[in-house]
Amino acid sequence: MEVPGGVYLCQVNETVSCGACCGLYNTADTSFETMQARLAARTDGFSRVRRDPPSIEAFALEVKRREPGERPLSGFHHCPFVGLIGAERSRVGCLLHPLAPGNGGRDYRGLSHYGGMACKICFCPAHRVLAPRHREVLRDTAPDWHAYGILITEARTLDRLFRAAEAAAGGRLAPEPLQRGPGIRQAVRALYDLVLRWPFRRPGFPLGTYFLGDGQLSKPSVDYAPAGGCGSRHDAALRELATSFRSSDELTSAEGLLEEALGGLAASMRDKRLEAARG
Repeated sequence: MEVPGGVYLCQVNETVSCGACCGLYNTADTSFETMQARLAARTDGFSRVRRDPPSIEAFALEVKRREPGERPLSGFHHCPFVGLIGAERSRVGCLLHPLAPGNGGRDYRGLSHYGGMACKICFCPAHRVLAPRHREVLRDTAPDWHAYGILITEARTLDRLFRAAEAAAGGRLAPEPLQRGPGIRQAVRALYDLVLRWPFRRPGFPLGTYFLGDGQLSKPSVDYAPAGGCGSRHDAALRELATSFRSSDELTSAEGLLEEALGGLAASMRDKRLEAARG
């Protein structure tokens, strides 16, 4: 199938890939350490499984029995066949894929919950929400598979933040300047840190869990009453970050964090433009 916008997001390189559509982050503990260990155990276990339907289905049942079953969203399937792939097992991917080790080119994805066609015809909303240039930036700057997959699920948040930085810089954020020095790359990653570690995120609102945009999980308006009821000039970004406040001091702090990150990226973008103009 043709990739919307021509920029593919699922498998990027040896350390960056996404398994969010398979419910990878729909689990109680989404820390890198826990998920890495869990996926490594799956991958090791599957390497010893005979490649026939009964054995593969038995493996899935064993994974469900062995791993914690808490799901922030009970109706969103968490696939037991997501594991670690690549020469160094350094990114996430499907253990049933024909190119996965041990499969001998045979496609076993039909044994999964969504079936084999899901990977062939489904592109997540990030392919439509993020402009192609922003997708390329994300592909180029994501630090690892774990952060990348969460950021993919927060595509609307990234879109809002990228466009705010562009407005502040008076120009477009594009992938080319990222290849001409570390400053702008670090500034982009500082923006990612806001999404991944936002200290004012609404309690109990899952990060990286669900992103299909069908209304099952929507971000409510920010309640500014505990912060004095005055609202914020950054309301759109604060809503996308699933923000809640307990005091006016928290609102002031949140606005400061946003302005620091957005201002840092905008300044780096302007510096790169000046460098390019000077040749």
